[in-house]
Amino acid sequence: LRPERSVNVMAGGEWKPSLWGGQALFEMNGFHTRLRDQFHLQEDDLPDTDAREFLKVNLGTATVRGVEANVGWGRGDHLVLQGGLVIQRSTLGQPDPDFASTRFFRTPDVYGNASIAVKEIVPVDLFAGLRFTGSMLAPHFAGAIPEDRLERTPSFVQIDLSFARRVYEGPVPLTLTVTVRNITDAYQSDLDQGPLRDSAYVYGPRAPRTVLVSLRVGR
Repeated sequence: LRPERSVNVMAGGEWKPSLWGGQALFEMNGFHTRLRDQFHLQEDDLPDTDAREFLKVNLGTATVRGVEANVGWGRGDHLVLQGGLVIQRSTLGQPDPDFASTRFFRTPDVYGNASIAVKEIVPVDLFAGLRFTGSMLAPHFAGAIPEDRLERTPSFVQIDLSFARRVYEGPVPLTLTVTVRNITDAYQSDLDQGPLRDSAYVYGPRAPRTVLVSLRVGR
C-alpha cells in the first residue's frame, strides 16, 4: 500500500469595498487537486467469519476541480450578512471496481451557505443560517436490500435559527438563548433498518429538527 500523494493548485482574489455605511466582501477562488495512489476500500470477505471484511488498496488517480464564490456585508458586529457557493467536479481516473462509476461518492457537485446575524439593533439578537447540499452518489450495500446499488440522493436545505435575549441586567447578567436546528426537518428518509443494515449508508444533515435552550451567566 503506497501513501497518497497530491498536487494542489489554487488561485483567486477578493475585493473589500466600503458600501452602504459598512464593509463588503467579494471573493472568488478556483482550485484544482490531483491525487495519486488514492486509498480505496474493496470487499475482501473471509468465508469462515460472520463479519464482512474490506481491504484498503491504492486505486490510481483522482481529480477535484471547481470554483468558490463568497459575498458578505457587515456593519460592525451589529449586522452581518454572508453567503458562499461552491461548484465542483470530483472524478476518478478509472472506474470504481464496485459500481463502475468515475464519480466521487458522498460528494455533491454544488453546496453553499448563507447567514444573517443581528445584534443590539432589536431587543432580541438573531442568527439565521442556511446550508444547501446538492445531490450526490452514495453506495448502498446489500443486507437490508437484496443487492448492492448506487443511490442518487436528494438535495437538502437546512435552516437554523437562534434567538438570544438578556433577561437580567444585574451584577451577574443572564442571557437566554433558544436555538432551532434544522427547522424544516430535512433528514434522510431511507435509513436502513434491522441487523443487516448498511451502517455506512448515511447522508444529508446529521440530526433531525432539534430545539436547544440555554442560559448564560455573565457577559
